[in-house]
Amino acid sequence: MHVRLAATFAVGALLAPVSWSTEITRDYTFQRPNLTSVVIDAVTYTRVSIAGAPSGGNPGQPRLPAGSAYLLIPYGEVVTEIRVTGTETLVGDGYLVEPAGMPFAISKGPTEENIPRPDQAIYGSSDPFPASRYASLGTHEFRGYDILVLRLEPCKYIPTTGALYYYPTLHVSVQTATGSGRNTLLRFLTDDAQAAVGRVDNPGTVSTYPAGGGRGGSDYDLLILTTPALANAFAPLAAAHNNSSPQTLTQVKTLNPPVTWDAVRTFIGTEYNTYHIKFALIGADDDALPAPKLYVQPGEPAMPSDFYLGCLDGAYDPGDPFNLDLIAEVYIGRAAADNAAQVTSFVNKTVAYLNGQHTHLNRVLQAGEWLGFAGEAEYGSTMMDQLIDVCSAYYTTYGIPSATFDIDRLYDAPGTPDYRWPMNELIRRMNAGVHWINHLGHARPDYGMRVGSRDCPTAQGTCGTVPGRVPVSDLAALTNTDYFFIYSDGCEAGWFDGKDCVAEAFTTGSAHGAFAVIMNARTGWAMGEGSDYQAQRFHRWFWDAIFNPDPHPALAYRTYAAANQYVKEKLIPYFTDVAMRYSSYELNYFGDPSLVIRLP
Repeated sequence: MHVRLAATFAVGALLAPVSWSTEITRDYTFQRPNLTSVVIDAVTYTRVSIAGAPSGGNPGQPRLPAGSAYLLIPYGEVVTEIRVTGTETLVGDGYLVEPAGMPFAISKGPTEENIPRPDQAIYGSSDPFPASRYASLGTHEFRGYDILVLRLEPCKYIPTTGALYYYPTLHVSVQTATGSGRNTLLRFLTDDAQAAVGRVDNPGTVSTYPAGGGRGGSDYDLLILTTPALANAFAPLAAAHNNSSPQTLTQVKTLNPPVTWDAVRTFIGTEYNTYHIKFALIGADDDALPAPKLYVQPGEPAMPSDFYLGCLDGAYDPGDPFNLDLIAEVYIGRAAADNAAQVTSFVNKTVAYLNGQHTHLNRVLQAGEWLGFAGEAEYGSTMMDQLIDVCSAYYTTYGIPSATFDIDRLYDAPGTPDYRWPMNELIRRMNAGVHWINHLGHARPDYGMRVGSRDCPTAQGTCGTVPGRVPVSDLAALTNTDYFFIYSDGCEAGWFDGKDCVAEAFTTGSAHGAFAVIMNARTGWAMGEGSDYQAQRFHRWFWDAIFNPDPHPALAYRTYAAANQYVKEKLIPYFTDVAMRYSSYELNYFGDPSLVIRLP
C-alpha cells in the first residue's frame, strides 16, 4: 500500500473581517531550544528540541518543535480573526536543521526514500520557516462547547543563512463575533460542562454557556447497538452493567442490516440528544454495522475509523478530509462479532473484568520484536521500555510505574534463536495471567504478536500480501481466565473491515484471550532510526493519560476508550504532519467503551 504523505495547510490566514464582540487572549511560554548534532546519511544536522513542544514535520521540512492551544469560544460566537505574536530571540546562525523523514510502515521497514533529506524548495530559500507562528486546526465541537485548536510555532528558521530564532512567549489573540446557530449538541448538563473545562486553556469561558443541571429519569449511559440476530446474546452484558456498582445504565437497541455508517452515526446522535448517553458499543462486525471510512487526503486509501461515530458535529465531506470534527461526544467501542457464539465469548470476558474477576491486576507484559530499522529502533524493546515509568526521550510522558506493577519483558535480542521469541512462549505467559500487554512488532491482518499466518516468519518485508484468517489452532492454546488488554503498534492487525483480523481473534474469536484491544486498522508508521515516530507517540500518551500525576480532567470517565480518544484529541495540533492524522484515524478500540480501567 502506497500512501502519499504530503498535504497543504493554510496557516496564519485571517478569516473574513467581521466586527467582533469578544477577544480571547492567552500567553504561552517556551524554553530556549536545546541543540544537538545528529548524523544522517553522512550529513551532520542540528536537532532542535524544546521541552513540552514535540518536534515534527512533513517529509523534507525542517524538524522543529511545536506547541498547542485549545481555546473555548464564548457561547453563540464564532472566530473571526486569529493573531499570534511574540518577540523573537536569536539562538544563532549557520545551522543546518535536521529535516523530517518520510514515514514508513513498521512491517515493511525503511528504504532509500525514507532517509531524511532536505526539501530544497525550503532549504534553498531565504523565506522564514514556518511562515507563521501558528496553524489553525479548526473549531471542534464537544457536546456543544466550541473549541479552537491551534498549533503554535515557537521557532523560526532562515534556511539560506542557517539563522535560528525562538519566541520565549507567544501571545495568542482570538477575536470573535456573534455566530449563527451553532451549539446543536449542547445538552445543558453539569457533567458536560465539567468535561469541557478539562479540555481547554481558558476554562472560565465555560461560564458564558447556559447553566447545566442533572440528567433525566429516562437517561442512560451505555448504548449497545447491534442487530436483531445478536441482541439476545448481548443481554447478559446489559444486565451486568445495570446491576454493577457503580451502575452503568445500559440498553440494547438494534438496527436492521444493511445500513450505512451514516445511519449508525445518526442513531447514536439521536440517543445522545434524547437519552444523554456517554458510551456506545457497536455490537457487530463491519459488514453489518459499518465503520466510517476516513482518509487523510483525497485519493488516498480509506480506513475504518470507529471513533468518528461518536464525533457528532457536522457531516463528513470526502472532498475535504481536513474539515472534520475530531472531538468526540460519545466514546465508541466495537465487538466485531459475526454470530451469537462470538458475542457470548466477548460478553463473558467483559463481564468477568467488570465484576473484578482478575487475579493478576499488577502483571504487565512488554512484547518487543526485532524490527531491523538500525539505531535505537533496531529492536522493539527500546520503544517498549519508554512505556515504563517517566520517559524523557524527545518529550516527557508518565508510563506504567514499575514500583506498582510486576513488569515482564519478552524481547528479541542477540543470543535468542534467530533473535526471536517463539509464539508458544507468548501464549504461556498469557495463560499464566496478565493484565496488560504492550506490543511492537511486524504484523498484518492475519498475523500479530507472532500469532497467525505462517508466511510472515521473520521481519521487515517478509509478510505476505494476501491476508487470510488467523489460524484457529493458535488460539486453541489459550486457556487464560485472567482476560487481558492489548495495545499493539503492529501494522494492520486491526483490519476489521475485511476477513477476521488479529484484533477480532483475541476479542470475539476466542473464549479466552483479551477482553479489549487497541490496534491499527492500516499501517503503523515509523520514522528513521529513532524512537520518536507517529505510532509510538500515541502509545506513550495513552499510558500517560492513565498515570500522569497531574490528572487529566478531560478523562471524566477513566475507561480504555476514553484514554484512546483523549490521545487522539491531545495530538490534533500535530495533524499538520499527515502521518500523525493517519495514525489517529486507524487506532480503533475493540471492547466495551464503558469499562473502567482497573488498578492494583
